Amino acid sequence: MEQYFLVDTASGKRELLRPGKNVIGRSATVSAVDGVSFVSLESPSFTISRVQAIVEVASNGDAWISDCNSTNGTFLAISGGNGIRLDPHCFYQLKPGNRVILGDVEMRLETSACSTNEMGDQKGVMPSSALSSLNTSHPTNLSGAHSEILCASNDTRVATTANVTTTIEKPSDAVKSEANGAALQKSHEFLSGKCSNDRVESAPHLEGSVVFGRKRIRSSSDITPPRGASKTVSSSFRVHWVCFSGMDGAEKADAQKLAKKLGWQTTDRIVDADILVVGSPVTRTPKFLIAVGRGIPVVTGNFLKDGDTAQLEKYVPALSHGSHTYSAASLRKVIFRECKTPILQGVSFQLGALPRKLRAVAREIILGCGGDIARAQSTDALSLTEESLDSVYDSVLRGESL
Repeated sequence: MEQYFLVDTASGKRELLRPGKNVIGRSATVSAVDGVSFVSLESPSFTISRVQAIVEVASNGDAWISDCNSTNGTFLAISGGNGIRLDPHCFYQLKPGNRVILGDVEMRLETSACSTNEMGDQKGVMPSSALSSLNTSHPTNLSGAHSEILCASNDTRVATTANVTTTIEKPSDAVKSEANGAALQKSHEFLSGKCSNDRVESAPHLEGSVVFGRKRIRSSSDITPPRGASKTVSSSFRVHWVCFSGMDGAEKADAQKLAKKLGWQTTDRIVDADILVVGSPVTRTPKFLIAVGRGIPVVTGNFLKDGDTAQLEKYVPALSHGSHTYSAASLRKVIFRECKTPILQGVSFQLGALPRKLRAVAREIILGCGGDIARAQSTDALSLTEESLDSVYDSVLRGESL
């Protein structure tokens, strides 16, 4: 059987994928589990989760990948761009030449039979013969259930083979001609719809992006960077998915047209977005809170007029809500912080004392910001009232830990 390798496209470092399950994560160790190997990746910006994804090399030589509900998601691409975001706990078939984006690290799948030079010439694009082999999905019931310590799921259902391409970055003419007639027209939404998962209850549009499990409560230094340490957005920041909030129908329609002219796609799932565009006047919406809590840039509609991602910071708005006021400068510090861990990650809340009308929105925001919801009263969970809930929202917008 051929050996598979994940090759870092930046450094050229090769990671061997052994037969069985290969857990991919950041600088962590996993207790020994029979048939499981661990691949540790260096994440310069710490955007790779400790348990990010699993690549399973089956006994017949097939390779499959599944995201382990990671914080920033795992992406799979054939041609340029980020490709599609993998639905957690669903398996997608890998082929040599596929690119896998794990946080801030881009890897390319190679085999022992592949020539490194040839793969470099292709720049991660699959040859036409490989593209043709992706035309048909082959659902396979992979043997063995995932250990809870690895992926928190024993779901072995297989999603549609990863035979899609992104519509955000146009492939070259050579790739277009090779891929002509290949089944690369299936959309991101089609793949998402093919995979149904039994997940812990969460807000509908946040499913698949919430990190569960009690973690340590972090100090404020983990969240808020020191004075003057606000990260400057470089021109390399890539925008593919845009979300909108606080706009009426006409304003949103105009903004969507501008975004599409810039070659970007729109989504209603803030956890999948690269930026959030807000209307005027700026209001404290659930999407606004989640974006700040996850470090997703929040900008006004004026940003869409030029789309210069190097100037993102200057479009961050100020916000006033009730007695709270947040300057554009203070929001910039929270949004562009060095640590991109969701602000409420590791904190558990109990919503029983909240009025029923507030629970759904509170659940949506808490889960979106990385927190957990306790189903029963727990000594570790913070019991929220209407007043304390407002304090939680205020802490999120100020980048303060609880």
